[in-house]
Amino acid sequence: MTYLTALGLIAALSVPGAPLTGQTEKPPARIHGVVRDGKGAPVEGARIAVKDLDQVTVTAADGEYAFEAIRPGRYWVTIRGPGFDPQRRAITLESGEDRDLRFAMDPLAAPLAESRTREMDSLSADFRGRAESSLDRYFLTRDDIERSRQPVLGAVLRHYMVPLVPLTGLRYATGCAQFETRMVERARRMSGGEEIPMISINGARPLRGRTLYEVEVNEIEAVEVYRGATSPMGFTSSENQCGLIIIWTK
Repeated sequence: MTYLTALGLIAALSVPGAPLTGQTEKPPARIHGVVRDGKGAPVEGARIAVKDLDQVTVTAADGEYAFEAIRPGRYWVTIRGPGFDPQRRAITLESGEDRDLRFAMDPLAAPLAESRTREMDSLSADFRGRAESSLDRYFLTRDDIERSRQPVLGAVLRHYMVPLVPLTGLRYATGCAQFETRMVERARRMSGGEEIPMISINGARPLRGRTLYEVEVNEIEAVEVYRGATSPMGFTSSENQCGLIIIWTK
């Protein structure tokens, strides 16, 4: 994998139809697996969804499930079941890949399971809207992070050549430079002078004062990167002039 363009990511995330004119259609991917509880018993009736593709299936009595003919790309896969803690996975499917994606679900009291399900849904409800809202947008899944073999987020972004310099005008670039000057002697030493985007954890209000080379990737499931003064989570542009990174934890 080389340079991740925003246009390519948006197409992979939100347009599961035919390829562009003149291009050869790539072989579709497939997802299959089995769902078990904490004791290893199969879970029947768990609902699994591939977000943005309107594809949903339910596990059989043996806990197995499958999705056929999925366009290669980056996706969220969610799973829920009555009395179980819901889960989500961020995956990158290659052309022709047959992915064995297994889940082990932990039991949870019904009211708490319902609350966690609503929380998971709310965190990712506008994911597609964010994908379509900005051309300066990049998305990395857990697969991408692991394949980079990098220990910290800044190194992962460098590995995939995800640029952080805003493209939305001189005044925003100037604002980033001023922001960097105030905070950044340490960051320049660690990141080679890159601008410091705001960092949001699971959609919470952005944090200040951390560099991307201080964020370890062990517990990161996915990363969204927005350059410039975009505000996809409702944050004001003044908070977001140096870009926004949303980190989704496991």
